[in-house]
Amino acid sequence: MAKIAPPTMSVPMVYGKEQTKAVLLRLPLDVKTWVEEQSRRSLASQNSEIIRCLRAAMKAEQQLTENS
Repeated sequence: MAKIAPPTMSVPMVYGKEQTKAVLLRLPLDVKTWVEEQSRRSLASQNSEIIRCLRAAMKAEQQLTENS
């Protein structure tokens, strides 16, 4: 049986104008289910839904620090 190598996390990739890096992410089952549902509703990938949520959190944090 062939061994499967773990995903390489240090190889940057380019999508559009942004450089990206792969990440292995473990999610609790309820969070994974929510991401799946959101991606189906928006006709987007699960990856893009996770990025959308993280960017929203980043923006909210930035607004809080700017208003402090």
